[in-house]
Amino acid sequence: MDVNGIEHILISAIKIIVFGVMPLTLAYVCFDFIANIRRFEPPSKREWLAKGRSEQDWEAYKGLLQIERRIYTRDFYIKALAAFVAIIVGILFWISI
Repeated sequence: MDVNGIEHILISAIKIIVFGVMPLTLAYVCFDFIANIRRFEPPSKREWLAKGRSEQDWEAYKGLLQIERRIYTRDFYIKALAAFVAIIVGILFWISI
């Protein structure tokens, strides 16, 4: 295979990754975040107390969920930023070829 054939295959692979795989990855990360962020909302205080649990336990559980939500949100930002940077780098690499 000559050099032009290899370059064509390389450019095609970059196009598929940059314009196909990475946007899908970014969309998946965003939809996953939207779908799962609600699981970090605590139950209402009334529901909690109706189950026979103490108010101190509810406060502690609420604080724990806030910490987990912050961690989950930070992880989302890292994943989304990584996918976005990969798209930009891929576009710049594709333009430079």
